[in-house]
Amino acid sequence: MQHTVSQAYHSPHYSPRLEAVSAIVLHHGAGTRKSDLAWLCNPASKVSAHYYVCRDGDIFQLVSEASVAWHAGIATISNQQSIGIETEHTTLPDLPIQHTDWPQAQLDALAWLTNDIAKRYQISSERIVSHRAIALPKGRKNDPAHPPLGPEPLFRAWVAGLPTTPAPSNYTELSPILGTPKATRAQLRFTVHKKSFYTQQEVDTFFDLYWKLATETGVDSIIPIAQMLHETADLTSFWCARPQRNPAGIGVNGVAQQREPNNKNNWAYNTQRNQWERGVSFPTWVSDAIPAHLGRLLQYAIIIGGETPEQRVLMYRSSATRPFPPRARGSAPQLRELGYAHNPALAGWAKPGDHYGAAIAKRANVLMGVLG
Repeated sequence: MQHTVSQAYHSPHYSPRLEAVSAIVLHHGAGTRKSDLAWLCNPASKVSAHYYVCRDGDIFQLVSEASVAWHAGIATISNQQSIGIETEHTTLPDLPIQHTDWPQAQLDALAWLTNDIAKRYQISSERIVSHRAIALPKGRKNDPAHPPLGPEPLFRAWVAGLPTTPAPSNYTELSPILGTPKATRAQLRFTVHKKSFYTQQEVDTFFDLYWKLATETGVDSIIPIAQMLHETADLTSFWCARPQRNPAGIGVNGVAQQREPNNKNNWAYNTQRNQWERGVSFPTWVSDAIPAHLGRLLQYAIIIGGETPEQRVLMYRSSATRPFPPRARGSAPQLRELGYAHNPALAGWAKPGDHYGAAIAKRANVLMGVLG
């Protein structure tokens, strides 16, 4: 069924869109149609959404899709990356009427709108998310609440039933560092290389910790694992071996010499290349190397002041190991900008890094068992 989108309301709260749309975020407004629309269009509210779907199936567009609406707050998927849809779903306790059901007319309109947006932007089903799933810190939001859109397992089942969303997409160099992974931890496939310095059990432990810390801090969990495997040549390189335990070439900048340095701090003798090289060594993987790696990725992905307390902890631990250049904060929200050649602050992770983001994306796709 085709639905009509009304332009009767306009919110003043929007920003220029600087990133491509890659996600849809669903919310509920918690009030009534009248109160929600008034608040979203109130100059004092500082909140907005692109669309509002009413209980009777009416749809209102409040912000142009070409602009950024202010709907998600601090989250693993940013406003820049998403289209926000608010819904009429009355849950405020001080209102005399509580509408906690979802009428079929509203669900039909919401499904039509979601499918229309997903089809136009080629948004895959795993990037159609609830506000509760992406809000940071975890547990900050619970919307949209009540069946069939809440709790989360029911929401995922509802999304899975949408007919026109494309299959999950592969990673590319334009994939964001922050966000929801395109596969589950159990779906990742990696067999330890015969020349690796680590056993399969040890590597599985590394993967598990990466997954846990990344999920807690909003990083797409597959990306740091893929970067680690790329940087260490599947955990066979000198710098990842004990006692270096360097997961991603941190501080390894190509500076090398034959003679032993007077001060061997942040130097190691590379037995694979028979020379002294600059780089950071870590006492442990679990308590030091992996947190430092994730903290550095977060610094690249998030502008100064945009981090959560949980993200700030990892950033601090990373900077204590190797200082991070302030000019580079937030300079690489996508994989591509991790390469020096594409980094706007000229401070990328890898130099020259022309194809660095693409290489990490390819490794991530291999982990998921798809072509890179």
